[in-house]
Amino acid sequence: MNNFHPKIFYAKRLHEYFITTLPISQSHATIFLTSSILHPIQGFHVTDFPLWKLGCLLDENWVDEDVLNGMAELLYFQLAAALPDMAPGFLFLPTSFFNDAKHLYHAQTPQVFSENFVALRDRLCNSDVQSMGFIVWHNNHYAAYFYKRSESTCLLHNDSKGLKPAPDVLEIFSWLLSASGKSEKFLAPLNMI
Repeated sequence: MNNFHPKIFYAKRLHEYFITTLPISQSHATIFLTSSILHPIQGFHVTDFPLWKLGCLLDENWVDEDVLNGMAELLYFQLAAALPDMAPGFLFLPTSFFNDAKHLYHAQTPQVFSENFVALRDRLCNSDVQSMGFIVWHNNHYAAYFYKRSESTCLLHNDSKGLKPAPDVLEIFSWLLSASGKSEKFLAPLNMI
């Protein structure tokens, strides 16, 4: 049994793509091609995944959850770098966001926020965050959700397969943002679009 097969397979495909397709300098190519496929990609704050997992992007059939979270973190870094004197007005939350919220919502009576959710609610109330995006795993794939503060009565949903939203997303997201405390001013009751 070869547990390294997927790692080697994707590393070879990445190497071929890198050499034949990407217009990249020789010095950057050398850094990439001499890196261990098992070492984590450096520079992320939350995400931790090895180099070979980038191979999931080549087929565009599926995206590994770690890579998806890495892409969300890169988006945030790009927004932060574009306006270095202010925090980005858009948050793209990791896939663990909804999993954690769902667990807290269904596993407790009464429902209590974790430290991470208290911090998120405080940031939403005390900053210029104008919109948020997050992804939920449902029906064996990810669907996207988007909340825009100026349209605070709607949680937008998009699914590449055209499926309906996960049944509890609206209820859990509404609870997270509108339960008692400072965040009441942030959100009116939501509808799903």
